Amino acid sequence: MVTLVVAGLLSVTAGAVAAYSALLGGIAYGCPNAIFIRYALRRTERYAPRAVLYGFVLGEAGKLLATGAIFAAAFLWVPDLNIAALFGTFLAMIVINTVGIARMVS
Repeated sequence: MVTLVVAGLLSVTAGAVAAYSALLGGIAYGCPNAIFIRYALRRTERYAPRAVLYGFVLGEAGKLLATGAIFAAAFLWVPDLNIAALFGTFLAMIVINTVGIARMVS
């Protein structure tokens, strides 16, 4: 949702290049996190701690690889790329996620 709002605002203020760069930054954050969630949370309490840890390690490795692949693909295949919008949206998603988790915990 945040990615779509940022991309919409950028399309109005900075143009289409910034908007799709922001979308790519949001995708570079969201899709790898979905991979992490898929592997890390597929185990339940009835499994051994080693299996749960294995799921987290596998999920984190997949997340890192997917993030790198998305950024590499963006740099290689997108002709006009607004680097500030790409990394700005990616970092904004990290901050929003961290703040949201901190608020849930406290």
